[in-house]
Amino acid sequence: MTDDPHNELHNAIDRFNQALTKAETVIRNINFGVKASVTLKPGLDLVFTKIGDRWGLGITTSSNLTPRNLMAEGSIDTRMLAGKAMPRLVKALQVARECRLLGIDELIEKTDRFTERLSAPGVDLDDLLAEYLPD
Repeated sequence: MTDDPHNELHNAIDRFNQALTKAETVIRNINFGVKASVTLKPGLDLVFTKIGDRWGLGITTSSNLTPRNLMAEGSIDTRMLAGKAMPRLVKALQVARECRLLGIDELIEKTDRFTERLSAPGVDLDDLLAEYLPD
């Protein structure tokens, strides 16, 4: 007697959903601190962002840029594309985090230079502000 093909598929999808949920938890626990997205197919992106009050995997479309929960609203085909794209998403998160850190480092340096010049005796505020503020 063979297993019911429907049950076999249902069980496989359940196991895959568990794997995606575990991946989402692991990514959340890495705590990248940034959001990122990768294209699954034209008009459909996988995102890791805040959805409601929690960071997680979501999907956006060209017609709806509001992230929707991948597990709750993504079809099995979309979730399968997301599973294949997971390494690209983690790389995108890593790059986004590194860029954010570089930007912060640059701002620290710029702020330190400005503060040093601001605290100099006899500083001409008009000249200093003209240098740092756009026209």
